[in-house]
Amino acid sequence: MREKIGIKGGSKVDVMERRVELELDGIIKSMASNQPPAPTSPPPPRTYAPVPCIPPFCTFECAPLPPPSTCSSKYGPSPPPPPPPHLRCPSGNVHPISISIPSTTIVPCVPLKDPSSKIAVQSSSGPYKFTSNEEHSYKASYRASYHGLTRKKSGCDCLRHYEILSQGSVPFFTDGFEDCTDIVMVHFPKEVVNDSKPRDDMSDEEYYCRVDYLLNVTRSSLTTVSAAKQVLETAGKEDVMKVLFLGGNEGVDYVRDSLLHGFKVLMRERGGEVVDFVRPGHMYLKDFKGRNEELYGLGYTYSHWIESWGDDVYRGNIKERLEQREFDLVVFGSVYRGMPFWEEVREHYGKEEIVLVDGEDEHGRGKEELWGEGWFFMREISEEVVNTEGCEIIR
Repeated sequence: MREKIGIKGGSKVDVMERRVELELDGIIKSMASNQPPAPTSPPPPRTYAPVPCIPPFCTFECAPLPPPSTCSSKYGPSPPPPPPPHLRCPSGNVHPISISIPSTTIVPCVPLKDPSSKIAVQSSSGPYKFTSNEEHSYKASYRASYHGLTRKKSGCDCLRHYEILSQGSVPFFTDGFEDCTDIVMVHFPKEVVNDSKPRDDMSDEEYYCRVDYLLNVTRSSLTTVSAAKQVLETAGKEDVMKVLFLGGNEGVDYVRDSLLHGFKVLMRERGGEVVDFVRPGHMYLKDFKGRNEELYGLGYTYSHWIESWGDDVYRGNIKERLEQREFDLVVFGSVYRGMPFWEEVREHYGKEEIVLVDGEDEHGRGKEELWGEGWFFMREISEEVVNTEGCEIIR
């Protein structure tokens, strides 16, 4: 049933876009003042401390890895990946982007596997259901298992694939993997994952060689920081120091959220700054209220990873700051979930200084009219998109 929010007909993304417009209009009106806030006494700083760990969740046993000489050269150290392919079209170029994960969620070694736990199966109901406070148990189930069950859902890219890899297990796709184009999930180690399906003739030695390789790829190419670096390298903006990260919706968006986290961490490392408007509260540690039931996927893996160091930014006077070209790069975290200040950005910034992200599930060509308006990144570059008239994959 279509939601009644002032439009007739249209797709799921049409309804979502209209809802976002209404929400964003209220947010901008509430920040209409052109003056910075009056100075006030700063609140006392928050203090955080490590939680005393309760066994058995404090540690896990690392697997004894076979000598590198016994592993196939295929699973040895590999050079940095080449620049990812992109789609060159008459309307503009389309570059791939994927969900990514914080590096701090990745295990430091290959876990020793439980011979009785061959495949971890997670579902939203039944005996494998976890609560919002049981992410540690959810991750432990993958660490103990040789494989973690996953599949193509509303698109090829899915957070669960990365969660399984991050815990030193191998994603086992039940269906849909073969339907993914080679311009989707471009850094995901598809070939090795596909070759590592459960089989009786694979020894533990060979298995551990493969998982060690997959963990190294995960650390080097599938993190939020590597996603942010990929965007900057594609745009030729590797040295930017101040980024405006725009969005019109405070809700969960895996690609927007992971890319924002990557930019926040990267800019912190180099002494730069990311101004996020609007601010997605679920990404900030100080907004945690004790439970995550209201968050999609219970907030596992992606939520509350930005601490106070990432929140000390001024989010007002955006129009005036755009006019003054205060920012080195403007990123629209989702072209479907609100594009505040779009006209001002187009007026004061060149296309080479604008990044546009389509992180939605598979939905065809989508916002084709924006492909040529900046550096356009799309998560699900499906066969329909690849086969757009006049388009070709550039490697």
